[in-house]
Amino acid sequence: MLKRSLIIFCTSFFVWTSTIMAEEFPPQSNAVVQDSQNIIDSSQVEQLNEIVSKLPEKYKVVIIPATEEVTTQEYADQLFTHYNMSDHEMLLVLNMDKDELAVHAGGYFSEKGLTGQIVKDQVDHIFVPYAKQKSYMTGLSTLLQQFSSTVKNGGQAQTSSSNTEAQGKETEEQASLPAWLYYLVGVILLILSIGLYSFFQRRRLFKEMDEIEDWLDTIEDKVKKLDGDIPENPKGQANQASAIIERVRRDALPTAEFNLLEAEALCDRFRYRRAAQILQKTKDQLAQAENDISQFHSKMFQSMVMLEECERLVDEIKKTLTVVGRKLDEAKFQFGVTFPGLSEKHQQVEQWIKTEDSQLEEDVAQWLEQLKERKLILIEILKEVDEFPQLKNEVAVTIEKDLRELRAGLLEMVDNGYRIPLEHFTGQLDELMKQSDLLNTKIKEGKLEGLAGEIVQLKEKIDLQYDQMEEIVTKKALVQHYLEEMPAFLASLDEERESLKEELEELSLRYSISEGTVFNYYVDLERVCKSVADQLFLVEQMKNGDDMEFIQAADLLDTTNQEIETLLQKREEAYQELDELRKGEYDAQDTVMMLHTEIVRIEQQVRRENLPGTPPKLMELIYEGKKALFEIEMALNQVPLELHRVNGLVRDAKEFNKMLVEFANKLFEYCRQAEEKIQQTNRFRSQWKDVNQLLQEAEQAFRELDFEAAYSLASEAEQLAAEYDEGIHRIAFRRKK
Repeated sequence: MLKRSLIIFCTSFFVWTSTIMAEEFPPQSNAVVQDSQNIIDSSQVEQLNEIVSKLPEKYKVVIIPATEEVTTQEYADQLFTHYNMSDHEMLLVLNMDKDELAVHAGGYFSEKGLTGQIVKDQVDHIFVPYAKQKSYMTGLSTLLQQFSSTVKNGGQAQTSSSNTEAQGKETEEQASLPAWLYYLVGVILLILSIGLYSFFQRRRLFKEMDEIEDWLDTIEDKVKKLDGDIPENPKGQANQASAIIERVRRDALPTAEFNLLEAEALCDRFRYRRAAQILQKTKDQLAQAENDISQFHSKMFQSMVMLEECERLVDEIKKTLTVVGRKLDEAKFQFGVTFPGLSEKHQQVEQWIKTEDSQLEEDVAQWLEQLKERKLILIEILKEVDEFPQLKNEVAVTIEKDLRELRAGLLEMVDNGYRIPLEHFTGQLDELMKQSDLLNTKIKEGKLEGLAGEIVQLKEKIDLQYDQMEEIVTKKALVQHYLEEMPAFLASLDEERESLKEELEELSLRYSISEGTVFNYYVDLERVCKSVADQLFLVEQMKNGDDMEFIQAADLLDTTNQEIETLLQKREEAYQELDELRKGEYDAQDTVMMLHTEIVRIEQQVRRENLPGTPPKLMELIYEGKKALFEIEMALNQVPLELHRVNGLVRDAKEFNKMLVEFANKLFEYCRQAEEKIQQTNRFRSQWKDVNQLLQEAEQAFRELDFEAAYSLASEAEQLAAEYDEGIHRIAFRRKK
């Protein structure tokens, strides 16, 4: 009876827990790798599908986003049953939310040696590292291939050992206690585990609910405080505060209380995950509400600071109004001026400041900016009043003095003989006098708006008049200086031009001088002489006009003078080229004779050395050297002589001749040393066969006119003979000992 009651209780408990922890499973498909919600890239899924299909065992991989109430392993166990899979199949469930892989293997795999412990170890060592790198498909492919390898290799040994262990355990169990007792203990442990899990989950969630209720009380207190502060706020901020209070009391707080009740009901139905989600959502809503209140408090604090700043500025403006009024009265009494513009601004600010009480109910920030603007207006009024004596002195004294001196300067220039358009300057001076009178009128009437700028402009015009008068005096003196010195210099240039022309005509009979520095210098000299003559003629014609036109000649003559200076900079280089042109032909002839002498010396040395013949390379170089000298002689005989081409040929011939001399000297040196070494080593021919062979090769190279190879072979033979001779002496010395 007890056993039957226990079985009924266990059956009822499992039915109850399965009902609580029921999950919604994806519909089964024929695909080996099933991704119903397309969580993984389809190309990776197809690639894994191909790999798994080729394995001899039957596997199925199901990819899910998450589980709600059960663990991933429990989900895999239930899904294996739900899909009605056979013992020859293995199910793998990949939980993307937790990066977990659960495996449910049929009995076939355990029989083949792939036990639960081996599966767990291989998942931990193979799949988990790939999962940490988000390479899920690679990890699954590697893991399944390892499973297949284990099944293939585990075989009969593991199966027989497992069967033996199972039989031993069954024998022990039969010998010790009945099986139903173990089931009873397992059921009790399972009930205790579920109870403990449920207890701690409820405890944690109810603790969060208590914290949220305290949070609700805190927010309610802040709302009450904000509601009490509304009368103290300006009109705009009071409206904002009312809107925040209404939103929090109507939306945030009731929603939070309803969520608490719903979460509590979910806990009673053991849906702890859903309850936790609702509580988190409630926390987010309360945090947003609290943040809105905090931000408004911050704005309110800033408004209070600005309000205090407004009150301070109002006091300062009132004090400044008093100071400005006193200053204006003192200036009116001292200078007898009414200052209508400044007085009007003062009255406007004074009238405007009386509206502060009504403005404070509006935008505080805007009111603060307006107060700052009014304060700046008062500061400008004070500045203009303080600067008034200085402005009056500049108009009445400084400018009047400058105008008198300007008129006296014009009369002095006329007395000194300067021909200037007096009517033009007098008209400008009269205009300046009118502007000065207008400024005096504004000073007397107290109209100071823009007065400082007008005074600066009048001073600039007076300075411009002075600059024009000074320019006439300076440039007229410069033109007279040019007229005194430039004719003599022009005569010198004409003389040089004629002399250079005659010399170039004489040289053109022999040389080609249509290009080059000296010819370009002559062309520039001719152009400059003509330009100077034309400018001097033009200036002479301008003498009879007034000085305003005459001073324009200063710029023309200054440009001409710069052309002359540029021409003189080219003179030295041109005459240097002319000297080189005169002596270039003789130097080229001397160089040709010198190079020809060196080639003849090399040919004579070939004969003196008693060589078996002249090497072809040397003969070729001598021929090329004579050919280069012949080209130079032909170029020297041309009329007109192209000296630039001759100089280039001479330069190339010098470089070639230098290389020829170096080659010949090296060739003669190899020849002499080869002969010496062959003669010195001849005494070893009969003793050493290797030495005799090298000497014969050296003599053959010598006869073939390859003196460098002959020298190298003779040196090698000499060195080898010396080594042999030294060895013989060493042996003889040892024998004597």
